Amino acid sequence: MSTPVTRGELREESERFEIRLDQKLAQHLEILGDALLKRLRTELARQLQELQETISAQISAMKAKRADLPARVPQLEATVLAPDRR
Repeated sequence: MSTPVTRGELREESERFEIRLDQKLAQHLEILGDALLKRLRTELARQLQELQETISAQISAMKAKRADLPARVPQLEATVLAPDRR
């Protein structure tokens, strides 16, 4: 049979148990938090890469639409700046 314990001893053991439990829970939460943070960083990096590729493609498309502009400028100037022939 076990030795009887006093209320004070039971209270002390209960407090020690609570402290150990809090420490273990804190460790598990830290592990989960680190894993979540790693996953979020990975996902953010992937989305930023995707966004950068999309923006680059849009800029390239805009540049392509205006690629022939330097060759057309003299003709446009001649048309717009031509003296009236009335």
